[in-house]
Amino acid sequence: SPMVVGFAQGIKMSMVYVEKYITDSECLVVRKDAGINTMKDLKGKKIGMPFNTSVHFAMLAGLKNAGLTVSDVNLINLKADSILATWQRKDIDAAYIWYPVLGDCVADNGRILLKTGDLAASGTLVYDGIVVRNEFKEKHPDLVLAYLKEYDRLATMYEKQPQEVVKVLSPYLQMTPEKTMDYINTFHPVPVKELASEKWMGMPGAKDTGVLRTLQSQAEFLKAADQLSTIPPSWAPFVDSTFVAKMV
Repeated sequence: SPMVVGFAQGIKMSMVYVEKYITDSECLVVRKDAGINTMKDLKGKKIGMPFNTSVHFAMLAGLKNAGLTVSDVNLINLKADSILATWQRKDIDAAYIWYPVLGDCVADNGRILLKTGDLAASGTLVYDGIVVRNEFKEKHPDLVLAYLKEYDRLATMYEKQPQEVVKVLSPYLQMTPEKTMDYINTFHPVPVKELASEKWMGMPGAKDTGVLRTLQSQAEFLKAADQLSTIPPSWAPFVDSTFVAKMV
């Protein structure tokens, strides 16, 4: 959301890479005793989440896919660090949230009903992007490319050397090695060859890609939430895949 708002407000920056594809690190978790077995069962239920975030966007997309609207449910705006306590008090029937709170809710009589990655079937990709100020990338293209190559190398370690990553992240995150591994298992970088496809960023000059379509969907979501006043006629000027092309 901040990236889309920045683009729309005219900040001179470009998205140059996808940091990660959000699939199972953000999910809709429901109480096992709330009588919710399908998305349609959410009607009339209380669902907590931080508003104007990726989980809020995913929740609305999930409702739409299920034939429901916001008026069919009771969405409650909660800070991420207050969701677990609200869940434990049974003040909500469901929550759309990320790890580690997601794992705590699942452990406390919760069940995952929808993963953000499930939305891809209807054409909605949810991801975190890496942006660079245009002035910086024009002055230091070699540095930007070197950074992205190093990021790609480190991201690959999550899949090929997870135990090494746990050793570094566990003390930093102040989580047990087991919880840290759960977190790592939900981190899904996109291989650079896939980024170069039109499912994601595409090659330079691509006009109809998954990233561009998602930026448009996110902008429409933010405008409906009064977080955005205008939507640019095209998102293509804000996505620079030249660095991806050099890495393929």
